Amino acid sequence: MTFVPVIPEAYSHVLAEFESLDPLLTALRLDSSRLRCTSIAVSRKWLALGSTGGGLNLIQKDGWKQRLFLSHREGAISQIACCSHDDDYVAVATSQGLVVVWELNQERRGKPE
Repeated sequence: MTFVPVIPEAYSHVLAEFESLDPLLTALRLDSSRLRCTSIAVSRKWLALGSTGGGLNLIQKDGWKQRLFLSHREGAISQIACCSHDDDYVAVATSQGLVVVWELNQERRGKPE
């Protein structure tokens, strides 16, 4: 007889890995014991991860290759917002109640400001 797993009705979501996540996990490099991921956001182009140290990791979803690290001195990142109509802007809210907005300048190959 074949065993068929039964999902209880109390569960509303099922997590499935359709592709290997190894390239993503390598890009994330979550090996620091002193920094913790505090927030996450996803846009059409980026996976954004905020940390307790005030850093923002941006990883390009296409191939998980390109990575940007943005930082500020305004406290831990509590929330991230990616601009829905333009992937060139990202904003974060900090634990000190401030909002920081970066223009990524990816099309002009400039430094984020």
